[in-house]
Amino acid sequence: MTLTLLALFIFVGTGIAALFGGSSRWATVVGAGGVVVGSLLGLVAAVPVLLGGTSAMLHLPWEVPYGSFSVALDALSAFFLLPIFLLSAVTAVYGSEYLQVY
Repeated sequence: MTLTLLALFIFVGTGIAALFGGSSRWATVVGAGGVVVGSLLGLVAAVPVLLGGTSAMLHLPWEVPYGSFSVALDALSAFFLLPIFLLSAVTAVYGSEYLQVY
């Protein structure tokens, strides 16, 4: 579960860094690189669960009345995360070639 959340934070962090980076070349490299690294981390987390591993869950207390923050990764969610991570990495690499013109 930690790797899945780390992948999400890498997606967001490198997206923000690419947005406020400066040159378009640097933004393309950071953005596409962050998506590829985040996708690989997400795949490392999702594939073992999909192949029959134990489900992962993160449960944190939250100051909302009667609430808590819970995120789980089971076989069904790993099944849906697999194409998301694969297609994200492929399209980031493919799209970065088109962005070099700008």
